[in-house]
Amino acid sequence: MKLYAAMSRLFRRSYALKLFAVAFVGTHIPLLALLGWSLWRGWDSDPLLVQVAMLCLAATLAGTALTLYLLHGLLAPVRASAAALDAFDTHAVLPQLPEDGHDDAGLLMRGLNRSLRRIDDGIRELEWIARHDALTGALNRHGGNVQLTASIAALAEGAAFTVAVLDMDALKQINDQHGHDAGDRALVRIVQELKPLLGPKDWICRQGGDEFLVGLHDDVQALEGRLAEWAAALVASDPLLRLSIGLAGYVPGEHAHALCRRADTAMYRAKRSGAGISMELPA
Repeated sequence: MKLYAAMSRLFRRSYALKLFAVAFVGTHIPLLALLGWSLWRGWDSDPLLVQVAMLCLAATLAGTALTLYLLHGLLAPVRASAAALDAFDTHAVLPQLPEDGHDDAGLLMRGLNRSLRRIDDGIRELEWIARHDALTGALNRHGGNVQLTASIAALAEGAAFTVAVLDMDALKQINDQHGHDAGDRALVRIVQELKPLLGPKDWICRQGGDEFLVGLHDDVQALEGRLAEWAAALVASDPLLRLSIGLAGYVPGEHAHALCRRADTAMYRAKRSGAGISMELPA
């Protein structure tokens, strides 16, 4: 490490020059000995000796240039590996380093490819866990808030967007009478049954124990009938899966929290009246 520190002070920005300096000193001891002996003998004592020394110097300069060029090429995998690490750290871009080499550089690049792909998989898994509900696979509260904000921000002018709040009315009854596993299966079923109604930009979030928030890129009036039909079919297949649903259509400029409050108000109105579904109009 001390040798590397000393070389780094001499050649701050070039690893190739560090390698070359070590190689030069190690392989040119015979030449240095010849030059020293020539000086000791005296340049004028033997003209042939002068010619040999000059030839050696010229060959050394040519060899130096060739060695630097070859070292630059040999260090290309190191530069590519460093660039791959920087791209992954800065832009989360996975490397596409060559993997056909069988020397140390090939081992380095294969190892980097493998390690960074594993790290990327782990990061993606952690990101998924951070934003999704472990039981149902729907977004969790944090993921839902992020997605709601993003959906509103991405709306084109005049595009329709509706928030639906779904509350499961009988979860406690299912848990008490049939056990918590049955309650969990009911929650999972609601999400699975709802997914076919979602468009490519729509999403569902589990807000709490028995409450879901759904973002739908459609008009609130059109969705009221579709969701009422879906809820009726769900209850017909299992009377315990009773739902109260509140809908609120987005008004341009409205804050996301205000939109959710209107949908929540509609859901509680549906729950009190027993209507099953209710729509909240903007004030």
